Amino acid sequence: MDDSPMDDNRINNSSDSSSEYSGGYQGLGRLEIDGLDREEVQVDMPVDEGTDERDELVWNAIIKVASSSSLFKTTIVDLENARNEQKKSRIIDYVWTAAAQLRGEVKQKARILILSEYALKDKLPEEVHTIVEWLLSNGKGIFTFGGLDVSTYSYDKQKPFGHCIIKLLVQVQWFHKKGEGVLYPSDFKNSPLPLIALAVTAVKNCLHELAKGVRTTLNFSEQVYRPRLEELQRKAPRWFLQFCKNTYNDILQQCDLQYLNAQEDNWEDEVDFAALEDSASL
Repeated sequence: MDDSPMDDNRINNSSDSSSEYSGGYQGLGRLEIDGLDREEVQVDMPVDEGTDERDELVWNAIIKVASSSSLFKTTIVDLENARNEQKKSRIIDYVWTAAAQLRGEVKQKARILILSEYALKDKLPEEVHTIVEWLLSNGKGIFTFGGLDVSTYSYDKQKPFGHCIIKLLVQVQWFHKKGEGVLYPSDFKNSPLPLIALAVTAVKNCLHELAKGVRTTLNFSEQVYRPRLEELQRKAPRWFLQFCKNTYNDILQQCDLQYLNAQEDNWEDEVDFAALEDSASL
């Protein structure tokens, strides 16, 4: 099947509600990707809201992500030192709600994309079942490879994670007008590994739903694709870096967002602020 991009207008009309969480705790949207797409988190986890188990899971994810940011790390330390349980609880509730909504939105879009990107439209149920079983066969992750053609049951083994559905899903979820990839480009630059892992996991879960013939609640707990991506990163570091950059650049080009990749002018080096201040007369 051709790996060329598709028109995503029919998907982008879905709710932009994922961005509405970014107002109250600006920047915490990153936690949805880098914290709560962990293998132990499910689409609909059977954990009651407000339970100690849920709070501990979310707080540990927050701490892990905050450790990579001096701003977040300081904020979390200050919060724990102040023993402000009410504010801590509000942050946990926010992240839990936003992450659950995010995963639901990603799966909803993946359900639409798999029909077109794996040529499943207008096929008989028996044909769909045969194709999906092949895509999921033997745990090889065939559905993730580039050069995939369901009509000949073939794919390019030298294009791991190269199927266009991965880029498309990232694009339609995070790079629409109000998407977090546009609002917070530094957190999405060069397609972070957790972002790709989340997209691939959502596609696989939707294919499993299709194979079963019914829509079911499936979890994100399978520890498969993040380790595979990490293995690629470890064994072929230059290839992996180029893969992530190409994925990001292709998305920006498709969405006409190349400006997000532009180098910012360091205009501060051109201005003598002290002289500017001295020149002012009050």
